[in-house]
Amino acid sequence: MEKRDIPRPGEFYRHFKNRLYQVIAVAYDAETEQQVVVYQALYGDYRVWVRPLENFLSRTNREKYPEASQEWRFERTVPEGPAQDVSVPEGPAQDVSAVEDSRTGTQVLLAFLDAETREEKKAALVSGMDRLTQRELDSIYMALDMPAQEGDVRAQVSEILSWMKTQERYESRRLRDGRQGIITRKV
Repeated sequence: MEKRDIPRPGEFYRHFKNRLYQVIAVAYDAETEQQVVVYQALYGDYRVWVRPLENFLSRTNREKYPEASQEWRFERTVPEGPAQDVSVPEGPAQDVSAVEDSRTGTQVLLAFLDAETREEKKAALVSGMDRLTQRELDSIYMALDMPAQEGDVRAQVSEILSWMKTQERYESRRLRDGRQGIITRKV
């Protein structure tokens, strides 16, 4: 295989079948320790895919796809339209924080869902607020078991943060009461 640059988080690639994707990370398979590329479709239902790095960087199979116009299975590109001004900073492929400004709304949602603490969830929401669409906000409402709100994105994020603060107060009171031996019963 010819030497090609390892994809970095935030970079955009066009598949030889003319579909656009954005790299999320280069990771390691837990069983084989083989490097894999984690990437997200920028069309349809925005699925997240994983493919071995070697396969991601391979040439297009001309025997199987003689009509393909690209030399490589995935070729780095700059998307047309509003995302054109996205710049990918220099740095190692695993430095996801370095490309935070280029995250899509779906990646903000994934960061929110993957966050282990409330503070991380809040940070994901606040830092990615300008990239969220109603679709991602609706998913956040479902994840929090929260009724959907109306208004612009900033107003909805403010309501989500308020909801989370209320939950945090309730849960900390419940934990404190539990440690003190206070029993609460549902009626």
